Amino acid sequence: MQGDKRLLVIFAGSYSCPVVRGQVPIMLYLAQVWAHAVEFRFVYIAEAHAREEWPINNSRYNPEGGNIVVGQTQTSSDRCAAAKRFQAIFGIDTNALPMQVDPPETNNFETTFSPWPLRWFLVERGLEAGKPAVLLQKALPFNGTYDFAEVDKLLRERCADAPSIDAPPMPKVGELSKLCMRGKQPSSA
Repeated sequence: MQGDKRLLVIFAGSYSCPVVRGQVPIMLYLAQVWAHAVEFRFVYIAEAHAREEWPINNSRYNPEGGNIVVGQTQTSSDRCAAAKRFQAIFGIDTNALPMQVDPPETNNFETTFSPWPLRWFLVERGLEAGKPAVLLQKALPFNGTYDFAEVDKLLRERCADAPSIDAPPMPKVGELSKLCMRGKQPSSA
């Protein structure tokens, strides 16, 4: 846990999901803009479009170009390797967006939260002794994607009492995706 940040945003997904790939720049933008008040995590889950399960030929938002063809991970070491590859391809700074892996041997995160193929969550931690964490938001996709302006809006509502910076408004998705395709990091400035 980073300091005493009471809010936690968890993004869940995998490299084979084109929607996740397209939203990486938005996740990084939010993690950068809200780093002063909110902790962010990415949980790498089962592949959405593994070659042996629901395969699609899609190169959308792939900085390397070409179709994404990956197998479903069967072991924790395989999934860790897939997560590290995902981080490297997108230049994800693990200080800004730490990554965790849902072990395929148990799929505890999947079993508990049903994030597949992609989802985000807003959690309020119980920082006082004995106070439990509360799941404030489990996003529901609309037309196979999310409006991340909703995350930004929720954080603005919940963080009014937090040390604040003047967070710039959420950029348009298309602008961020173009940055991603050029391998650049989003900037909050």
